[in-house]
Amino acid sequence: MTMNNFIEELKMYFENTPKEEILKVWNETAAEFDGIGITVEELLSRSVYQYILPDNLDIGSRIIASNNFNPEFSSGFFVTHNHVNYAKSTQSCLPKAAFSLTNYIFDKVSIDLTDDSGKELVISFEPNGLFRINDMSFELVFKVNISVAGMIDPFIEIRCRGDFKFQNVTDLNTIPEFFYNNSIAILFPYVRAYISVITTQANIPGIILPTLNLSSLGEELKRNTSQE
Repeated sequence: MTMNNFIEELKMYFENTPKEEILKVWNETAAEFDGIGITVEELLSRSVYQYILPDNLDIGSRIIASNNFNPEFSSGFFVTHNHVNYAKSTQSCLPKAAFSLTNYIFDKVSIDLTDDSGKELVISFEPNGLFRINDMSFELVFKVNISVAGMIDPFIEIRCRGDFKFQNVTDLNTIPEFFYNNSIAILFPYVRAYISVITTQANIPGIILPTLNLSSLGEELKRNTSQE
């Protein structure tokens, strides 16, 4: 479907669907998804950190602004760079810490599908971090365990390691608060997709983790982070 066709179908939907039906669908959707993700205010406050303005910027100078898209709230998994032209000099007062995901690997995977019962699943997470001061890098180890309700041992254990690179962070104390939430949100879609792929290729109904709000794990990651 092209964008033009999509727009035309959307226009026809609004023209031919009673207002009461539209509001009903809207309220049902909002009730299901309203608690997922961050608020608009949080998004704006975090986004401002992604753009780094140097001090004493000259008129007409050209800089690169790092724009880290969050795959939970945007269209992609990518880290892009935009060239931005500024027309006047400014003295930046914004925090200058920025980060990007440089690599990720799944270094531990354990799956036991002998009991394919389709019962309710219980998902648990364990984030740990290591900040390396020599190269301003951060290693996020994100463990995901999936078990059947009522069972103690998980039948899926996944460990994903994400490597992040900082700009203008000198030690553990200067890592911005928003990093702990956002780094997990950036890594989680890769974990979610990986579990779906490997279970589907096992010729069983694929296990698709729901879209989750993992912001509560930010504090846990911060507590579990050390420096070397």
